[in-house]
Amino acid sequence: MSDSGESDVRDTNPNVCASVSGESDAQGAKTGVQLSVSPESDTRDGTDIPQSVPRHIVQDVVGYDSHMRRFAWLIAIGVAAIILGVAVGMLFSPEGSVLGPSPVNDVLVTVCTLVGAIVGLALLIPAGIMHGDFRRRHPYVQDFYTDEDKSRASVVLAIGVAIGAVLILAGVCVRVFCGGA
Repeated sequence: MSDSGESDVRDTNPNVCASVSGESDAQGAKTGVQLSVSPESDTRDGTDIPQSVPRHIVQDVVGYDSHMRRFAWLIAIGVAAIILGVAVGMLFSPEGSVLGPSPVNDVLVTVCTLVGAIVGLALLIPAGIMHGDFRRRHPYVQDFYTDEDKSRASVVLAIGVAIGAVLILAGVCVRVFCGGA
């Protein structure tokens, strides 16, 4: 990224360099991006680029990766807080309260469920607003992930879904077989 706010986007053609800026022209007015192409450009910000550096490397120039990681964590923790609030509240349900028969059971169920919902919504609502703002400011983000990154993410996703399904089934089994209704 240069001092003037422009970033270089390298094409796979080693003889072409495209510069992207926030200015607009007749064609760029539609997209908000102006492309200027100069043949055989070997400098970036006045610095010579060695011939060994690939010109087609794409980078995360808008902070998409860090934004999406934060967004994913906020959503996951918000949903987990709601589920945890309900689960803790169920510990005090009148049918199988850990306190036994008590007049405070109904109050504890309500309080735990509401606290979980409030904490969850306190995370989910700002995450949604933040993500909407990011998408408004950056309507198009070029795919900069490598095939290796995508394969690794697929494996992590599959493991996470499997672990989540096992935990849900374990919770159902505990409630059904150990709940003692």
